Amino acid sequence: MHRSRAGLACLTIGLAGAFLLTSCTTPPGQAGKKAGTSILNVELNQDPTTFNPLTGFTAGSQQAMGLIFDNLLTTGANLKFEPRLASSWTISPDAKTFTFHLRPNMKWSDGKPFTSADVVFSYNVYADPAVASPQAGRLSEVAGFDAFQKGTASSLSGVTAPNANTVVFQLSKPDSGFLSLIGFGAAFYILPQHILGSVPRKSLSTNGYFNKPTVGMGPYDFVSYTPGEQVVLRRNPDFRTPAKIDMIYLKIVTSAVATSEMGSGELDLAQVNTPDLATVKGFSGVKTYLATSPGFNRLAVNTTIPVLNNQLVRQAMLYAIDRQGIIKTVYSGLAKPINTSFMTSWAIPGNLNTYPYDPGKAKQLLQQAHWNPSTSITLSWATGRADWDQIATIIIADLKAVGINIKAQQTDDAGLTADLNHRSFDMILYDGGTYPPDPATDYPILACSQVYPAGGNITYYCNHDLDAAMNAGSATADQSERETDYQKAADIENAEAPMIWLNIEPTVWAASSKLKGFVPFGDYTNAFVDAANWSLSA
Repeated sequence: MHRSRAGLACLTIGLAGAFLLTSCTTPPGQAGKKAGTSILNVELNQDPTTFNPLTGFTAGSQQAMGLIFDNLLTTGANLKFEPRLASSWTISPDAKTFTFHLRPNMKWSDGKPFTSADVVFSYNVYADPAVASPQAGRLSEVAGFDAFQKGTASSLSGVTAPNANTVVFQLSKPDSGFLSLIGFGAAFYILPQHILGSVPRKSLSTNGYFNKPTVGMGPYDFVSYTPGEQVVLRRNPDFRTPAKIDMIYLKIVTSAVATSEMGSGELDLAQVNTPDLATVKGFSGVKTYLATSPGFNRLAVNTTIPVLNNQLVRQAMLYAIDRQGIIKTVYSGLAKPINTSFMTSWAIPGNLNTYPYDPGKAKQLLQQAHWNPSTSITLSWATGRADWDQIATIIIADLKAVGINIKAQQTDDAGLTADLNHRSFDMILYDGGTYPPDPATDYPILACSQVYPAGGNITYYCNHDLDAAMNAGSATADQSERETDYQKAADIENAEAPMIWLNIEPTVWAASSKLKGFVPFGDYTNAFVDAANWSLSA
């Protein structure tokens, strides 16, 4: 537990609607609220640590930012693109010009007008080499990107605003998957130019605004953040369709605590572990939902370490780990196996190596790789998720059984971020991604140019043949050609195993029956963007 919950139960047991806060002890952070204020208590299983979309961020950060910020479009619960700040968009026949039409007469939460200038400003910030955002690589095909990176230009020539309600992206080459690069979850939240426009770009990422982002375009306004405890948000009256719930309290608790507090009524909404599904189904006044995840669990392997840069070693790990056993024991058989990062059905060839559980084969490959049993490697993962604790335990036992000396290292999100920044990890257990809409979404985690911090390639893996196949697949609108190109890319990745694919787990939600309008997202990091549509019954 991060803190005592004493005093909370008198307000929340069995309730998810309007609270009369004068009837019992006022819990921390809710003092001074008016009688009748509607409050929703929501679980975060990771501390946000930052509200800065320009830097690397945790799942908790993405969930919180989805309530405070907004983007042009996003991926909805149906894994299709949905309009947000843009009401519509058009794509030229050659897939080089993308035109977004903004909703008219919108305002920032401080009442200042929102215009296309804010969009142009924001995308230039993400692309600016002085800012060094991990998202910059997703804009590499926008006209003027290379000149901007080299310092021969001071902005992206390919992002323009013909008028206050229109933004045009001009690409340097055709890219049928461009929407996938800018339209996933926490991608490219739009920032307020009138707040940040005068801040020097080199110091922008550390600006105090990102500690207290009180001006945004999301359905809720930032009020306060207590590390390890909670984020407090207030309804944004200037949101295009103002939210119905007055306050949201994002409670930072572990998954085990979240399950318990759904039962006691201290939480009204939580993403719970699959193994807890049966327990949660037994709670009175609680509904459960299963949604298909658009991402997957995996081990990132640091390929800059010589012993891990050998594909035979990585293949051996895939054979050594009882991945089907993990699906059966940890996820009650509800997860699905995966053997490539590509999740769009037509991009997956039918002849992939499935790497069945085969310790003997793993030992044989390690022998071929001249693996030294005295070599020690470390598996790191963030605290807060019981399923990851179980998975890590199984993986460590399985790898030790074939002669890989592996150690466990539980850490917090700040520790993982530091390890990424310094390339000081061996393997990291993590999940994420919004990949099904288009295989182009895999580019940022696989391409040579996307090695972290330039992009999301945290394995530091690089294969130019794979890059060429992905580039060819995005450069044409012909579906049959795209299938051929991306299946070639999947074959290459499957053979080289730059990461250890584990499974696609279902996303399990538990919600108070009094919460109305909640739509279960498979991408739990993006699940709060519809919060303006939620309401609480009496």
